[in-house]
Amino acid sequence: MVWPTPAVVESIVQKSSGQFIYAATVVRFVQSIRHLPHHRLEIILKLRPVQGDMPFAQLDALYTMILSSAVNIERVLFAISVYSLRVEANDLDLSRYMSLDKEEIEILFCDLGALVSVEWNEKYHKTSLKILHASLHDFLLDPMRSKDFYISLDAYRTKHMIAILKYITPQLGESDAPNLSPVCSRYADIQYFCETNFPICEISAELVHQAFSFPLDQLFNILRKAEIAYANTDFLYFIFLPFIQRMVKFISAIFDYKLTDWYL
Repeated sequence: MVWPTPAVVESIVQKSSGQFIYAATVVRFVQSIRHLPHHRLEIILKLRPVQGDMPFAQLDALYTMILSSAVNIERVLFAISVYSLRVEANDLDLSRYMSLDKEEIEILFCDLGALVSVEWNEKYHKTSLKILHASLHDFLLDPMRSKDFYISLDAYRTKHMIAILKYITPQLGESDAPNLSPVCSRYADIQYFCETNFPICEISAELVHQAFSFPLDQLFNILRKAEIAYANTDFLYFIFLPFIQRMVKFISAIFDYKLTDWYL
């Protein structure tokens, strides 16, 4: 017996509505090594189009169903949102950034192989995600389409700023010698991300706390001991300090507002 049957193939072709990405995603979803192919195909065939004029309804339903299989969707969306914020795959070691082993990253995304793949860069020893379909970003950034899986760039930008400060901080304690390599190595991973997102991120109370908890004195001591000038120290002078100044002004504005309100 031929599997899948011609009728099933025709059904998938009709549901694709001319979008090859739908068929390609179906194939990857069915090929999951963790599940029986015919069970996966039955899940696909039970999808129903959303009522109304929504040309991507079938694709959205498929994306929703696949994302629903993630064991830890919060961490999955956190990871994917880095790339939604225009970070190049090779610019970030996702494993170190999320404090997970490469194998843990693979487990985190093991049920999402139809949408993303975990890549290992042997030359730079970095783990990254490859988003297999550009339309996934469109889906996740549209609250009407993605609903519970919606990625708000403003909200996630702030979350990543907090994570980045935590990401850099541990290396300072490990850098007692006059050598900035550990600090610069981690900053090199997120330099472009910082340059493009620090100036426009929303300032939250948690971000203010994390920024003012950043051990600037340790970093200054390392800078004073260092005999070699590192280009990546521009992070301190041109990005991080202006960011601190933004938050100082932000806090001052709130403080002045409260004083004015109290005085009046």
